[in-house]
Amino acid sequence: MSAHTSVRRGSPPVRVLPGVSRVVLEWGVSRSALGAHAPEGRAHLVTLRYEASPGTSERWTLIDPERNSERVVASELCGSKPMVRNSGGCVLVRSSSMYAFVSIECDAPSLLYARTGIFASLGVGGGRYQPMGVRVIES
Repeated sequence: MSAHTSVRRGSPPVRVLPGVSRVVLEWGVSRSALGAHAPEGRAHLVTLRYEASPGTSERWTLIDPERNSERVVASELCGSKPMVRNSGGCVLVRSSSMYAFVSIECDAPSLLYARTGIFASLGVGGGRYQPMGVRVIES
């Protein structure tokens, strides 16, 4: 991540934020909780990946990390193009299937908040899910 700072006399530094070309969010979900939605493979923990780019369709995939097999899921949830916007050290992602804030103020981006119906659509029980990874790719 890089952010440039310009200084004007008498005012605090102003951060010039780069554009965002893609946001990737990942969660670990147990294979048994996914049931028939799980991708081919045998890993006990499957990666649920969300990808969003401004002006293109969003994408949800389930990935078995041992076999690197992938299954696209929830196409009915991905009808809209996501809005991805840089704002004050955070990236906002908003679409029909995701509402998320990602902090980009530190060396590594971190997920501050996410709300999605994907877990319910996959039949995974309600609750909070710990993110496994967050990436913000600058344009």
